[in-house]
Amino acid sequence: TDQLDLAATMLDIAGAAPFTNNDGRSLKPQVLSGPDDARAQDGKEVIFSELDGYVMAYDGQHKLVVDVKTRQPQQLIDTQEDPRELINAVNTEALAAIQKHLLKKIEDHLARNLDTEKFKKFEEIGNGMVS
Repeated sequence: TDQLDLAATMLDIAGAAPFTNNDGRSLKPQVLSGPDDARAQDGKEVIFSELDGYVMAYDGQHKLVVDVKTRQPQQLIDTQEDPRELINAVNTEALAAIQKHLLKKIEDHLARNLDTEKFKKFEEIGNGMVS
């Protein structure tokens, strides 16, 4: 579950149409089914967060951070083995399959959601090219 789900839920409760091109999903069915329902704790396989030209994918155990421009992995954390998130395991053999899986999820996410024109403007502002 992520913040996009909250917006989708509010729209669903209000009877409004959902946003287009949005990964949010309504939690209304889960809430109405109650805490003992088998689906009550169902969540997304991977959630995403984007900030300052980076995107993070989190699968409940592993976090992969990727530079949006270069698409290069910057950080990979196993939150169960390293709950304080001190060990960067990016490009390690032990987590290579997980890194590849999460990188594919990020690439798919960006293909669906990245507005390249807005990203170019973001880069220009960050480089002091736009006043």
